[in-house]
Amino acid sequence: MTHYNHPRELTARAIAACTALADAGFPVNNQTVLLAGVNDDELVLEALFRGLVRARVRPYYLLQADPVRGTGHLRTPLDRGIQLMSRLQGRLSGIALPKFVCDTPGGRGKVPLGPDYVVSRAPGRTLLETFRGEHVEYVDPAP
Repeated sequence: MTHYNHPRELTARAIAACTALADAGFPVNNQTVLLAGVNDDELVLEALFRGLVRARVRPYYLLQADPVRGTGHLRTPLDRGIQLMSRLQGRLSGIALPKFVCDTPGGRGKVPLGPDYVVSRAPGRTLLETFRGEHVEYVDPAP
């Protein structure tokens, strides 16, 4: 598991190390912490995640920053992370799009967060919203 937070960290040396691990047969994943003023921008995250995939590293987690004393200036609201994931949904392939998670306080585990693409539900029918904002009805198969 690597830990890159910004595309500038993907130096030639870092990419060579990741490539060497991948060439040796190790699955290489990355976890990124969402940081205010550092990477809380869709273009920065897109560049990071695309760069990781080029280096044969799977963007695995985008983590909400933990509430640690002295780091409050780096924390973003949960809604910002959800908004960023919504914007990245149509820009990145599935392999380049990490899960946005909040590691809950007290060691209660990671909770995946994301935009809700379900607009409404009725028996046998679900109205979905695409990343483009289009509403599409999905019809379930008959039981």
